[in-house]
Amino acid sequence: VWALATIASGMPGHDWNDALLDALRHQMDPQADEAVRVILASHEVPLINELMRQLSHNDCSIPEALPDPVRDYFERTAVLPAWADFDRIRLGEQVFMRYGLQSLQALMFRSLPECYASAKGAVVLASTQRLGELTQQRVLETLGFVVDVMSPGGLEPSGRGVRSAQRVRLLHGSIRAHLLATGSWDAAELGLPINQEDLLGTLASFSALIVDAFERLGAELSPAEQDAYMHCWNVVGWIMGVREDLLFHDLADGLALFQRIRERHHRRSEQGVLLTASLLDYADTLVPGEWLDGVNASMMRYLCGDEVPDLLEAPPADWTRFVVRQYARLVDLADGVQDHSRMTAHVAERLGVALMRAVLGSRRKGSRPDFAIPQSLHERWGL
Repeated sequence: VWALATIASGMPGHDWNDALLDALRHQMDPQADEAVRVILASHEVPLINELMRQLSHNDCSIPEALPDPVRDYFERTAVLPAWADFDRIRLGEQVFMRYGLQSLQALMFRSLPECYASAKGAVVLASTQRLGELTQQRVLETLGFVVDVMSPGGLEPSGRGVRSAQRVRLLHGSIRAHLLATGSWDAAELGLPINQEDLLGTLASFSALIVDAFERLGAELSPAEQDAYMHCWNVVGWIMGVREDLLFHDLADGLALFQRIRERHHRRSEQGVLLTASLLDYADTLVPGEWLDGVNASMMRYLCGDEVPDLLEAPPADWTRFVVRQYARLVDLADGVQDHSRMTAHVAERLGVALMRAVLGSRRKGSRPDFAIPQSLHERWGL
């Protein structure tokens, strides 16, 4: 799982040393934090809540009535950096079109557990939700965010992905303000909430760890495709307030950062254990019947190895590990011969579509999930 890629970017990777990462734990996101400060001071919280609701449902324009600093936040963060390469972005979107179902599986059973295993970050995650009750909502929102930013056109000006990233960034600012206002946040021990190291680790989990998991799931990407996927997420990281000089040079750089996160922060925590139990409980509701319930824990161990699931006290892999391995073989076979064997490709893809259909059909507080699958993905994935 941890074999580093050898993409030639022409640039050396970052030196992810402790001095740098310790300093990043005390840096937040001044632009988003200032927008939140203005919102709270101007008593415009109901207006902003309505804006967040609109941005969750459709591609809306920014309301004229927003306070100037808040409008400035949305206008500034909607402008992509000069280095954004739309040829690479389109290639990254094509990768997601082809392997989107595998990327969402990797998100649930690789990225999220790795984040839960980072004990300091798990404190923030646990403090912003009622464990169990809101796990389904958080997973759906995370899946929706990934679909928004990686769907074709998502990173175009005012695309759904840009709006979604802006919304999440502002949400991060509001969580920071809330946790710091309690007066009980231990900054000396935990660093500032949702700090630059946390943001960077999350970016790596949504980009480098996903690409790293593709091979385990039987999806082989070319170096150009790996680079394009990473480039898309660098653009997303920039929109979401990750310092530009910290964005990853290539896949190896992103994996190296997360290896340092593992060394620095992975340990057992009560919050991480509870988050993982809630995730697996929810995932089990997506599997029809009971005889395959163990497949989600088996998938987690297949993608993460045993160290992280053991920290999180996930159940051991049972006989369903053979189902997971066969699934990866089918994806690999479909990938290699899809032009010659549509039947094989169909079988492999149906396994992933079953998960996605279950997620889209699940109910959240009695209603459908608050995100839309673009028509292009409906057609490509057969949803």
